[in-house]
Amino acid sequence: MHKYIFTDTNLFEQFQPITDIEWLKLAGCDRVTLLVPSVTVRELNEHKDGATRGRLKRKAAAALIALKKYSDQGSPIEIRDGVELDFRQHEPLIDFESHHLDRGLDDDRLIAAAIDFAIEKKLTPESVMIATGDFGLQLKVKAQPLVELLALPDHLRLPDELDADEKRIRELEAEIGALRSARPRLSLMFRNGTNIYKRVLEKREVSDADIRELLDKTRERHPYRKVPEPKGDPLFNFAGRRTAQDYNSRLDEYYASMEAYYRELRTIREWWTSTVELELVLANQGASPAEDVDVRVKLAEDVLSMKESELPKLPKEPHPPGPPSAVSGLASLLGSENLMASFEPPVLHVRPLELPNASIYLVGEGTVEFHIRRLKHLTEEVLPKVYLHFGSGLRSCNLGYEIIAGNVPEALTGTLAIVIE
Repeated sequence: MHKYIFTDTNLFEQFQPITDIEWLKLAGCDRVTLLVPSVTVRELNEHKDGATRGRLKRKAAAALIALKKYSDQGSPIEIRDGVELDFRQHEPLIDFESHHLDRGLDDDRLIAAAIDFAIEKKLTPESVMIATGDFGLQLKVKAQPLVELLALPDHLRLPDELDADEKRIRELEAEIGALRSARPRLSLMFRNGTNIYKRVLEKREVSDADIRELLDKTRERHPYRKVPEPKGDPLFNFAGRRTAQDYNSRLDEYYASMEAYYRELRTIREWWTSTVELELVLANQGASPAEDVDVRVKLAEDVLSMKESELPKLPKEPHPPGPPSAVSGLASLLGSENLMASFEPPVLHVRPLELPNASIYLVGEGTVEFHIRRLKHLTEEVLPKVYLHFGSGLRSCNLGYEIIAGNVPEALTGTLAIVIE
């Protein structure tokens, strides 16, 4: 049986030379004519002149040179036993739309050329084939009843060799990848190891009634002394009465001082309920140390950042008159049932930074900025604590940050989230 095989462009660019392919065995016949339509020649020319890949340009140019040699020798020309090559120079004249083809697509023009040939020569579908390794074209050919598909097997496909330009690009990409993997890889997180900090909003408030109750208990612990009645020695009576009166007068001053003290504690407690302790960790998961690192954290509106040394100080508890009380007023305040029980003020003191390698060099409104002199690879460093006070009340918000290192070319940006529940 004689079969006519139309050749797709990728046969000449991606597969073994047509002279090396066993066409008779592949097509299952005893004679084959390979037909090169005009659309295939045109595509090869386009690839030769316009392809960006050097390998594709060279393959297309070599195929055109070989085809021209065959054409110059006259066609059809036998290229191996039982296999000849011929050219189909004129454009197909069939109605493209009736065959569900688009004249503007090269694949459809190749199919049209095969259909046109089959109609012209009055050949059966099994006698006219289209050889291609293009999956998209294979699907289209299968949908045509007048021609058959000859799918080129993968073992005939040439290895995807890189040309000099592509090899150089690969080498440069590998070098860039090596440089990137060798440099620091920085990230910022909360002390809990994530980028989310959660805090439960304190809803218990201290009222004036609570303060009055605390003052009543203070008066119970430190009651007025009874002024003795006049009797006996007038001088002795006067001294006793005067001592009691003076003590009671000092108690009045003490009661007033304790009221002011409780109210100031309430103010500080309210301040702390709108304040977040921010403790961040800078990690370097890269393969080299990070040098001269600046971390800038952008704050939400009306948020003020403070160092630990700038926090409001707890007031001193007034001492009662006479011998010191055995029960601390502050301990009583914090331990009173149902009164300010949840307020546990932190121990406030000025101390050296835990990690002298890291420092805060800007706090206030708008941003917090840290500086880290050096951070070794595969290590983490806890940054100095910063306290964020929300002027209009504690709320959930995002904190954008930027990390700039002296030995990393681009800035790293990200977001941390404070979630108030």
